Amino acid sequence: MTAPLGFHGQTRESGSGYDKQWLQMSKNGVAQNLDGPPVSVTMETGWNTHHSTQDGYRTGGRQLGLAIERFLRTSRSDAPAGRG
Repeated sequence: MTAPLGFHGQTRESGSGYDKQWLQMSKNGVAQNLDGPPVSVTMETGWNTHHSTQDGYRTGGRQLGLAIERFLRTSRSDAPAGRG
């Protein structure tokens, strides 16, 4: 990612006190609806910044995808023989 968004405020941990449908949200919903052991990742994005536009979300998602691809590509090339 090229630049993290600044954060000023409080965080709210996911759970029953967050929202009554928290089990269906984000990574929880993904994990509950897959066969087998999932690896689920949620990219939390600010909704009230000047980056909070369709283009801003698209840019963040693209940058995250490229970072994941780069990590997987380099970790496989560095893996010992027979792994990766």
